[in-house]
Amino acid sequence: MIRAFLLSFILFQIGCESNRLDGWNEMKNEIINQASEIDSLKKIFSNRFEVFEEINSDITYSNNEMKNRIINQETDINSLKKIASNRLKDFTELKSEITHINNGMKNKQKESNSKIESYLYSIPFIPQIDKIDLSTLIGEKIGLYEVELISIENLEFIEIDQNIGFQLTLSTKSLNSNNVHQNGLVSYYQYSKPQKGIINATSSKLIIDKQSPYIFLDGNEEYQVSGKLVLKVSGKFK
Repeated sequence: MIRAFLLSFILFQIGCESNRLDGWNEMKNEIINQASEIDSLKKIFSNRFEVFEEINSDITYSNNEMKNRIINQETDINSLKKIASNRLKDFTELKSEITHINNGMKNKQKESNSKIESYLYSIPFIPQIDKIDLSTLIGEKIGLYEVELISIENLEFIEIDQNIGFQLTLSTKSLNSNNVHQNGLVSYYQYSKPQKGIINATSSKLIIDKQSPYIFLDGNEEYQVSGKLVLKVSGKFK
């Protein structure tokens, strides 16, 4: 009976050892499988790391390229700013020169407009003429013109007095800036005593404008005076 018990015990132990061995084999296989999976994960991680490194390298390259582009763009922008500044300076100088030229032209125009000019005219007349129209000489310009009798050329007359050979009176009628009549009077005559001579006397200046452009003659019909009036006309012709 003891033998039967021992045999049963031995068989039980053998069964337990067999189960343990199977357990160890199963655990070993599981460990091997886990190790294989870990190796696979390591390989995958290594591949992913290489991809990451490539991506990181690409990003670094892109960043450097972008940085270089930004630097180049900043250089270009600074160059453009410098060019724009120089152009602005040139434009300012040109504008200043144009302003100076315009001011000079305006000043010259003002001087031209304010400049009094004088011209000599020789106007023929006969005893039957009692006024001379000078409107063609002054044009349509607004303003007053002073007329001065310089002399009479080719003078002819009939002497009817022993003391006065002839007497010719020139006069004008115009309105001044206050709309007041302004009359001019010049006497041109020849005397015989104490010796023969000619007097050209201005009592008041002869003034004309485009509304009153006439020189009135008095005495030429009485003394039959004829010839050429040499007149100096002064004013703003431009």
